[in-house]
Parts: sequence; structure tokens; C-alpha cells
Amino acid sequence: MSSTVPNAGWKLSSLLRSLSAYGWGELASPEYRHCRVLLGVFAQVLPSGAAEGAATAPQLARYASYSERHVRRALHVLEDLGIVQWTRGGIREGKPLPSYFRIVKRRLVELISRARPVARARERLRRQATRARCAQVGDAFKPRGTQTRGKRHADMVASLSYLKIEDAPDRGASFTRSELHAASVAAKAAVRNAEAHERVEKVKDDTGLEGAALMWEMLARNGIRKPTGRRRR
Repeated sequence: MSSTVPNAGWKLSSLLRSLSAYGWGELASPEYRHCRVLLGVFAQVLPSGAAEGAATAPQLARYASYSERHVRRALHVLEDLGIVQWTRGGIREGKPLPSYFRIVKRRLVELISRARPVARARERLRRQATRARCAQVGDAFKPRGTQTRGKRHADMVASLSYLKIEDAPDRGASFTRSELHAASVAAKAAVRNAEAHERVEKVKDDTGLEGAALMWEMLARNGIRKPTGRRRR
């Protein structure tokens, strides 16, 4: 039976899944986005148990959907962080040799051990904030003359992250049906916007694109092609 505590005996894919679950720790900032993508590529192209083997920059670039220059930049960063040991390839007897990579799983275990308490503390704060919003929204939508028993619960049609009941005027905690409907529509729109933002961030992580290039990639995925050539007069 395998240990539930991450250790160097785990497969590379399992270690990366654990690190991702805790928010990537020291690799969480946007500047390490290409490193996170490349680690996922290594989990695909290298034997997951040993986490080492031969690979070429073009191969890694193809899996990551990055340019070779982008991949090499990520490799240098991962090497400096002590996560990847990189033995460069070369030319032997007139034939090209691939590079040899070894993922230092003990280094990933260190990142996980440091990321875990931070992620758990952040999750506790999030739950406390959610419970506070639930209680606040429950008070605002409570009908007049009713008594609350046990725990208070939020109206399930509302998005607690965007609905600010504290700004509403005091009218005995009573709202009309049209006002409730408007609040529900606004909350659902906010949720859709948040989901759209998450999709953009995922494409950004997967492709490394930014700015106008990212915009055209999103449009292309929705069936809108980038215009080419000049318009006829």
C-alpha cells in the first residue's frame, strides 16, 4: 500500500497532480506558467516512474504547443530551480544526439511540503468568508416575521461572490420578486464572465500566447477566423 504522504517514490504524474492541487506553491506566479506546462509535458514523454529519459527540444515544443525558444527558456529556469537535470545533446559520429533529462522528484516533494500549509490556510480563510457571506445573504432574504432555526443558508440562485446585500437599503429585509429576479440575472452573468475568464487563462497556459495573438486564438476556437488579404474595393 502506497503512502498518502508525497515522496520521491511516487510517479512524476502523481507528484505533479499533488503540487497542482496545492496551487503549485513557489511555481504559482505567472512568470512560471511555461515551467508548469513543460513539467506536464515531461510527465507525458518520460517514463513516469523513473522521471528521466531522452528527449529533444522540438519534441517538447510539439507537446507543449510552444516554440523551441520558449521551451529552452523554461528548461533553463527549471534547471536553475533544481527541478530538472539537463544533459545537453550534441553531435556524435555525424549524428545528432537528443538531450537527457531527469526530473528531481525530491525537489518536487519539497515544493509540495511547503505549498501544503499555505494552501490549507488559504482554504480555511475562504471557507470562513463563505460562511460569513451565507449568513449575511440569509439574513437579507429572510421573509418578514419568520424565525431562523439552525444554520442559515444562502439563496441558491445567487452568486455569493458578487451579490452585495450590505449595500441594499433597509426595508425590513423584504425584496420584491422583480428585484430578486434582477439580482439572480446579474449573479448568473457574473458567473458566466468568471467562467469565460477561466477559459481564457487555460488557453493562455496551454499556448503561451498573449495580447492580440491570444485574442485571435480564442476567436478561432469559437469558429471565427482571422481575416487575410486585402478587401476588394
